[in-house]
Amino acid sequence: RPAPESAPVPAAEPPAPPAPPAPPAPKSEPAAKPKPAAKPEPAPKPAIAPKPPRTTKSPDAAPAPALATGDRVRLGRGLLSGKDGVVTALAAKGYMKVKVGTLEVQVLATELEKL
Repeated sequence: RPAPESAPVPAAEPPAPPAPPAPPAPKSEPAAKPKPAAKPEPAPKPAIAPKPPRTTKSPDAAPAPALATGDRVRLGRGLLSGKDGVVTALAAKGYMKVKVGTLEVQVLATELEKL
């Protein structure tokens, strides 16, 4: 049997070129801004008095007692305030190492009371 004749397929049309971009909108001039008022000059800063030097001693602190290694002492400040201990060594200037139980702490000599 003979093959049926097929209808010719029309050729596809080429795609249309893209449309050119729209021209940018004309920029309008911004409205004239009013000039801000003149800024007032800042007030002069007051002179600041220098701070007194920091000290670790309270104003009414007594001079450090004469302590030597092996002296029994009582701590006057800090977490171990009121605990008794033994001076084990002289540490940095003004400090002493004190053994309180099994703990050894470094304390200002002015914070120790000789027993």
